[in-house]
Amino acid sequence: MLVRAVREGERFVIVLPSEAHGIRDGAELELIEVKPGIYSLISQDALAPVAAAAPPAAPLARPPSSLKVTDEELLLLKKMAAMRMENRTVRGMDLDAREQVLLNALKKRDLVFFSTKVYPKGVYGLSQEAYLLAISGLQRQAATPAEKPAAREERLSERAGLSWEAHLARYGYVVMEFEGDARDASARLEKELKEGAVLGTRGFDKKYYVAQKGFYQEWGAKVRKLLRESGPSGIGLVSSRLGMSEVAARVELELMREQGELIEKKKGVYWLV
Repeated sequence: MLVRAVREGERFVIVLPSEAHGIRDGAELELIEVKPGIYSLISQDALAPVAAAAPPAAPLARPPSSLKVTDEELLLLKKMAAMRMENRTVRGMDLDAREQVLLNALKKRDLVFFSTKVYPKGVYGLSQEAYLLAISGLQRQAATPAEKPAAREERLSERAGLSWEAHLARYGYVVMEFEGDARDASARLEKELKEGAVLGTRGFDKKYYVAQKGFYQEWGAKVRKLLRESGPSGIGLVSSRLGMSEVAARVELELMREQGELIEKKKGVYWLV
């Protein structure tokens, strides 16, 4: 099947023929450079099984069986594969120190690369083999019933672009990246913030973390119990042990740190005071 690249201003637009079945109007396709001059197009709709919590009818080609990665590396690859390409910067991926080490190791193995071809400031991409491996992992994860439905729905909601008001009302917490949203929330929630019905803080990452008192108290009790039993813990451990999304765990931990219940001696690792 032949496609055409048509120049529009300073960029190229790829034109697909009508017989390209399975690609919907407006779909996002990720362009992966397999080798110099050789590219692969992968539809972001390949991630649909995650949202549907069911394996696809026609699974993607399997990555080479010789491709070996650790569980930690696979988690990072899945995290990257589930993100929009333009968000795959160090800041956009919100990597902790351990994930940065893993990223560098994957780069040395040519499973991850850094490119400025499409985005001038540069983004990280996955090799075709790494991308297929990550998608395969996401499909298996979606087909596994072990994850609590509420946690899965929570994660999807974080990607769905809900307004901060809707997210706070539905899940009891919200994370805001933009100062304008934070100012708006501060004004609208002025009474609740003063009365302690809603708590908020600005993290070291410059994001704003807000939660209802009920959310804070419920998960705070669970986090305190976990840290007493396990000792200093990272966000990933808290998330997996308590069955909450990593975003929700970060909100709780940031608010507990703000309230003086925790200290963060190193990035992403929290101690009980």
